[in-house]
Amino acid sequence: MTRLLRSLFLLTAFVAAPAMATTPAPKAKPAPAPAAAPPAAAPTTPAPAPTPAPVYWTAVALSDSTLAWSYWKNDGNRGDAEINALKGCQPLAADCHIVASASNVCMALATSADDKAWSTKWVATTADEAGKGALDGCTGAGGKTCKVATSYCSQGQ
Repeated sequence: MTRLLRSLFLLTAFVAAPAMATTPAPKAKPAPAPAAAPPAAAPTTPAPAPTPAPVYWTAVALSDSTLAWSYWKNDGNRGDAEINALKGCQPLAADCHIVASASNVCMALATSADDKAWSTKWVATTADEAGKGALDGCTGAGGKTCKVATSYCSQGQ
């Protein structure tokens, strides 16, 4: 009888137990495709460097003893501009020397013969403005009869 009870018990337990559902595991979603790389940019060549503006040198030579002077302008080389200014002044006076050199500017020289005062001025705007600055400088150097000896602009100005 124990055997029979045991069999019945097992049979009851088996029949009464809900059937185990075996559902298949959900299908895994496929991994997303990797994002497409942006198309490679076409190789570009760098833009050429801008062409530098031409440089036009000017120089003024002056004699302190006589106030003789000479200038040279629109030279591509500072040394050449100074040499040429000296070449123009030295036949006039032995003590000529360079008193100003600059590039791409307007330049002026003002002198006062009575007191041997002088001044140069260079600016980036106009020859008139350079002349006014040279007159102010000459007066500031003690000149009582200052006059603009020359004022001009180099080609690059």
